[in-house]
Amino acid sequence: NEERLIYERGAELWAEYFEDIPFMERLLASETSARQRKDMADTIAKMRQAQALFDQAIPNDMKCAALINHRKRDKDEHARDASRIIANAKEVTKYLK
Repeated sequence: NEERLIYERGAELWAEYFEDIPFMERLLASETSARQRKDMADTIAKMRQAQALFDQAIPNDMKCAALINHRKRDKDEHARDASRIIANAKEVTKYLK
């Protein structure tokens, strides 16, 4: 069912943001360039906005399942990829404009 796939993808993004926003905030705290800090702060704000929309729209059981799956994948990967996080954020947040 197409609607279920949309919800599942939204739940996956919600789970990514649940983990990625704090990671981005740690990167922001260590960033020295004023321009980079502003860009990162803007991206984090848009990610929070998207996460809030997902939080309201997606059933809790789907969010929990997505978060469990996301953490399992991260555990296997070991490393966080900042460029992947930023690319995902920009992909989703372009729809919030």
